[in-house]
Amino acid sequence: SRSVVLALWDGEESSLLGSRHFVNEDPLVPLGDVAAYVNFDIQGSTLIPSLRDNSFAIGAESGGELLTELTGEAIAATDLDTRRLSVTFGQGRSDYQPFWANEVPVVFFSDATNACYHTTGDEVAIVDFAKLAKQAEIGFRLVVSLAESAERPSFAPLVAFDTYEDLLVLSEL
Repeated sequence: SRSVVLALWDGEESSLLGSRHFVNEDPLVPLGDVAAYVNFDIQGSTLIPSLRDNSFAIGAESGGELLTELTGEAIAATDLDTRRLSVTFGQGRSDYQPFWANEVPVVFFSDATNACYHTTGDEVAIVDFAKLAKQAEIGFRLVVSLAESAERPSFAPLVAFDTYEDLLVLSEL
């Protein structure tokens, strides 16, 4: 079994300051010992009304077959329609980026940027707590699977900037 580090970063909107500091200057554990990084950003949100029951898991392929499989199993355990996209579609815009840039496998869970993102309308009243509970379950299942797995994901570098599978997911939405 593995240890789990739970971290809350500051300065994401200012060039990912917290996660960059952790990765580049002050990791609690050597990065070589980090099996994977699971990132949650903009959860319990709705991109547009027609995607109310959708969410995204981005970048699992960065951990090869094992991370892809564990992510799929965690998603399948809930009824939330969580679509998987390659790391390309994360656009390096969340705290997973410094880990991925340092060859740590990542999964970035997000609902994408909705209309009230970084506005005064971005209030707790708009959070879909039922959706958030399902997202938390997916994340919990993935983290437990990573902690209990005899194997650890191996970093798989980016092969292409987009994939046919990405295009299919986007066209379905």
